[in-house]
Amino acid sequence: MRALPLEVFRNPLFEGCSLGGISERYDKVLVVCPEGHVEVDPDDPPENLVRLVQKRGPFGAHTPHLEPVAEPSEGCAPWMPGGTVAGSGDSRWGDLLKTETDLAHGVPLEIFDRSETWDMFRSLSH
Repeated sequence: MRALPLEVFRNPLFEGCSLGGISERYDKVLVVCPEGHVEVDPDDPPENLVRLVQKRGPFGAHTPHLEPVAEPSEGCAPWMPGGTVAGSGDSRWGDLLKTETDLAHGVPLEIFDRSETWDMFRSLSH
């Protein structure tokens, strides 16, 4: 499997919002990318490996973002935004976005690496 390094950009106003997610522990993430120049062992992927995810919201809104390849811990809600973005000036990042999304160039995307237990999620959702 191949990957491309992306720079993590943090906003100090959201420091700690990912609750210890990968964006707090790494300055770069690796996005799965067929044209990437970093070789990744699929049987032993690095903790900071992310994938490009596209989801349609309840009103059809297009929300591409990055999520860790690793699943959230058992008993936790799905990945949520943690207040950081990642991107690269590398043309391969722009090419990946053009191919996989309707974004026309290599803009930074949100990293969804915040993980909460369902109890915490419910208590914060009121």
